Amino acid sequence: MLAVFSKRWVFSAIVLIFLVSLFVACQNAAGQTPLSPSEVFVSGPFGQPPLLDEDPPEGEGELGRLLLEWQDNSNNEDGFRIYLQDCSGVVQAIEDLPADTTVYGPLNACRPLRLGVAAFSAWGESEIVWALPKTGP
Repeated sequence: MLAVFSKRWVFSAIVLIFLVSLFVACQNAAGQTPLSPSEVFVSGPFGQPPLLDEDPPEGEGELGRLLLEWQDNSNNEDGFRIYLQDCSGVVQAIEDLPADTTVYGPLNACRPLRLGVAAFSAWGESEIVWALPKTGP
């Protein structure tokens, strides 16, 4: 009788350990910080190269508009956070966008400036990827 009880207890313990391990593995897989976006570019209006270092000519405000685009590399983000380094050099989050978004704008900001994007979820935020000027289509 004792041998049967011991075998059942050992079997139950093994099953319990397996289930706990499976649960922890699932939690760890789901709880990863999202991957950083890539191919982050900023472009000017009508596909033109952006004016990043200087204000647009007087009366040509439309030339100052910028569009931020990126490649979504994550499948577990809650959204994307847009960052702007303003004219004084201060970096600040300016907008949170929904998951699977890959474009932000148009916006008209002071010059010089830097725009960046990071993926975020309940588990954290990816590294900010700063945009490069888009020079072609």
